[in-house]
Amino acid sequence: MFGRVNVLTSGQCARDGSYEVVANTVLACEECDATATASATAFGWEAHLADVEEDGQDDVVVYCPRCAFREFHADEFDRAFD
Repeated sequence: MFGRVNVLTSGQCARDGSYEVVANTVLACEECDATATASATAFGWEAHLADVEEDGQDDVVVYCPRCAFREFHADEFDRAFD
């Protein structure tokens, strides 16, 4: 479910699809600070693991569609037309 944090309630198995909605989430782009608060506005957003604080621990970083394309997919697009 996009735009919400889903947490399994005690004793439930992830495979049965059961969860309890505990919070709504606001996505904030790591690069440009754009935000998305609903699943309709979060379409195309990407989350990546990165060692942002350079402490050896991966953090989840979120990118809006425009920044995600520029950071991760522009080379793929260019190669398609070479």
